[in-house]
Formats: sequence, C-alpha cells, structure tokens
Amino acid sequence: MSMASSQTAYRRLEGKVVIITGGSSGIGASTASSFKEHGAFAVIADIRDELGHALVNKLGERASYVHRDVSNEDNVAGLTDATPWGSILESTKANMDRVIGVNLYGACFGAKHAMRVMVPRHGGCILFIASSCTAISGFASHPYTASKCAIVSLARSLAAEMGQHGGER
Repeated sequence: MSMASSQTAYRRLEGKVVIITGGSSGIGASTASSFKEHGAFAVIADIRDELGHALVNKLGERASYVHRDVSNEDNVAGLTDATPWGSILESTKANMDRVIGVNLYGACFGAKHAMRVMVPRHGGCILFIASSCTAISGFASHPYTASKCAIVSLARSLAAEMGQHGGER
C-alpha cells in the first residue's frame, strides 16, 4: 500500500466511533487495534475488566473500556449511552456527568486526600493524566476534552497551593 493510500485509509475512519463487544482479547482486541490505527475511537465492551483496561492502556487515549454483559439486554441498551460521541449535539447531561465525574471529580478527590497527607510532610507528588486533546482539537468528545482541560488547570492550581506549604513544584 502506498503512503498516500495508507493516509487515505487512516482518514476514512477519523471521527468515527466503533463499539467492539467481546473486545478485550483475541479477534475483538485485534479489531479494536485495527480500527484505532485507522483513526476511529474504539469502545471495548466486555465483562473481563482487567483485560479490557489493559487493552485500553495499550491503545491509548483513542480507546475506552466499558463493562457490559451482552447476554443482558439492559447492558446492551446502555452500551450506546456509555459511548463517547463526538458531536455536542449528541452530548447528554448524563454522559457529561459520567465523564466529568470520573475524570475531573476523581482527580479532585484523589488530590484532596493526597494533599491531606502531603501538606504536613511538606512534600510529595501528584501525577495526573490529561490528554493531547487539551492542545489539539477535534479528536475526542466535548465532555472528555473539557474534563481533561480542567485537569490541566487543576494541576496548576494545586502546584500553587502545595508551593505555599513548602512542597515540590
């Protein structure tokens, strides 16, 4: 395949979201990897949480994992609701609450309890994982992008606060 046709194939799936049931291993994992390589955002749905999270860690920020048992109709019906759609027109409050709750509130709560221990000791380190979507637009959902941008600002403000206590910057 020539470089030009390879780039065309990559762009063909840019901005698309794929849901791969049973995607934690085997053919499903290979499929998720292939779709991701061609520009799609891969949602891996499975009941094998450890394998699913490991695959997402391997694939990076253009993939996510959701625990779903496809033998349960309610789990399947909720699968599309848990998928990070790209358009603001398709965003729902429930989806925003879930994404911001996990990404931002989780970071805030973790930092709060880490600082509770770090401040009296005058040191420590909190690491956050943001995303390149904080600097490059258009490849992640709006709620996800907003939550990751907020994490960058949270890290800055926490560094200033920790600095007041003689902590590392």
